[in-house]
Amino acid sequence: SKEGTYYVLYKFLYGYADNELNSKDDSAIDIGWAINSKGQQVNLPGVDFIKIYTGVNQENGWLGECSTEISGVEDLHVLKVEIDTRK
Repeated sequence: SKEGTYYVLYKFLYGYADNELNSKDDSAIDIGWAINSKGQQVNLPGVDFIKIYTGVNQENGWLGECSTEISGVEDLHVLKVEIDTRK
């Protein structure tokens, strides 16, 4: 807001934890987005462990801090939930 009254968290297009409301499909992270160290797409047959990073594009105003809030992770394949994710 540039006035120091509010804080604003701008969304990234995709791929970041805590980037969208949990109730929205864009909160999902798709295993199909996996890339190698050269930025080339790779095919992963599955995932055993997930390390969560976050990036922020935020102006905090009076609040002065930002943090990522992760309360859980769900495997939508196991839950038999299918959503369209960004390509």
